[in-house]
Amino acid sequence: MRTYRIVTVDAFTDHPLAGNPCAILPEAIGLTEKEMQSIARETNLSETSFVLPSQSAAFRVRYFTPREELPFAGHPTIATCFQLAAEGRIPLTEEWNRVQVEFGIDDGSWHRLWAWRWWT
Repeated sequence: MRTYRIVTVDAFTDHPLAGNPCAILPEAIGLTEKEMQSIARETNLSETSFVLPSQSAAFRVRYFTPREELPFAGHPTIATCFQLAAEGRIPLTEEWNRVQVEFGIDDGSWHRLWAWRWWT
């Protein structure tokens, strides 16, 4: 049986069990879309993010609600970046660090979003 680590991160707060929670699978390699949907339904949070390898970026993230996949989600992006930074997968070299997020839309176009976070 395969096992996967699930981390819950509360975005927009500095207190546990407050803010906006997101379930994150930092190593989701090998999961099918159906399995991701089942895990999101099981966690039963508003969003669950799955971190995967990417051929064009440091990593790829897919977002699921308990009912469907989303093309993009705000607080899960922040929570996922926070977790990946905590694990050393996003290097934090300055007091302020910029994280570039690239995401696709159903029409095949790509868009960029810049997120800034003050890390202490």
